[in-house]
Amino acid sequence: MNGFLPPSPAARFVISGLLTLGCLLCSVIPSHPVHAQSTQRDVPSLPAPSAAMQWSSLQALAVRNNLDLRESQLQVNGAQIDLANAALRPNPSLSLSDTGWRAQQGPIHRAASQSAGLTQLIERGGKRELRTQAAQAGLAASQLEYLDSERVVLERLLQALVDLNLAQRSEQAAKDNFDAFERSFSLARKRLASGDLSALEAGRIEADALRARNEVTQSAAATLQARQGLALVLGVSRTEPWLSDPIAMDSIPQALTFEADEVLDAVAIAAAKQRQSQAERALALARAQQTRDVSLGLQLDRPSGTSGPLLGLGVSFPLFVFNDLSNDVRRSAVALENARLDVERAQLQSVAQLSDLRNQWLAAQEKERRLRDEVLPLALRNTQSAEFAFARGAYSTLDVLDAQRTLRSVQLEVFTAQAERLKAAGSLALARQTRYRTGISP
Repeated sequence: MNGFLPPSPAARFVISGLLTLGCLLCSVIPSHPVHAQSTQRDVPSLPAPSAAMQWSSLQALAVRNNLDLRESQLQVNGAQIDLANAALRPNPSLSLSDTGWRAQQGPIHRAASQSAGLTQLIERGGKRELRTQAAQAGLAASQLEYLDSERVVLERLLQALVDLNLAQRSEQAAKDNFDAFERSFSLARKRLASGDLSALEAGRIEADALRARNEVTQSAAATLQARQGLALVLGVSRTEPWLSDPIAMDSIPQALTFEADEVLDAVAIAAAKQRQSQAERALALARAQQTRDVSLGLQLDRPSGTSGPLLGLGVSFPLFVFNDLSNDVRRSAVALENARLDVERAQLQSVAQLSDLRNQWLAAQEKERRLRDEVLPLALRNTQSAEFAFARGAYSTLDVLDAQRTLRSVQLEVFTAQAERLKAAGSLALARQTRYRTGISP
């Protein structure tokens, strides 16, 4: 026989009961649609590298590719999802049953008895509000932590650029020093040929020229290592050809002054305070868990042998007999104390870091000025005078070698002092930029 069989009375009862319970559910529980938030990050388009590496392009590249920042952004996305989940109400439970089946020696017989039930958990004690407030504080903390992570990554980028610039300048100074030794050795060969210089002194100059060549090789290796460190911060391949381009050092952010009452890591302190606020809400939520929730139930039955359905209501709540949830409250209190310690630690670290940066900046600035304006010109004049006198036989080999070594040492000290000043001033400038973006007062 083709076609569908008409539903039995029992089936019609269950279908009508489900429709009735569904209407009750829709009228009692409000609808709160949750819009899914995308976890994809907007990727800025970068211009092609120019003849000199600019800070703005490298900054955008580091923000896009750095693995630490990508992980921190995922933490923010997770906090957004936690906030969406915190505002949701508990789901109701629907139960269906069909009982009364009885097996005998012959066919299976049944005494029709069907039931449908709906149960809804009602949260008490303001749990949903406290859960939402804790999630909001967690999201704010995650966003501030991302900004602080960005500052740390950009500080590493600045240090990598300064280190690469220092390595490049040191390599160029090593090449110039090698050229100076080559000139001295060429003059030594001429004086040796004319009998004006002994073979021992000419050998000393040749040995120093070979050492200068080794310094060029070592400086090139240091430059390559610094270039690889920059590639690691940027999240790019170390074989990128533009990594060999010169650096536009004037584009690097620099702070020219230090304020006495300034807070260096204000964003990290604000993030720690948000974590403390989240821990306070979590403690309040743990205490609210000791307020009993109530489960309301609605039951629709059709017992066998009756003429119509029966409607029943029920209520249930937990009995704190074996676990009163006091340990959860104590654990949340410990977490709150840890959050307070983190705030104090961040404040102390900020004061110490600012003091260290200020001392480094002042010392490096004074050292650079003295070496650049006083020591370096003197060393350069002494070296030129020594080479001129050596060419005419007025200076010994040891005198000209000592003057060249002194010049090389002073050049490296100037480069190092400049690098220390740039790192200290750049770190403070980046901290200020991050603070201004968040609107946090010093």
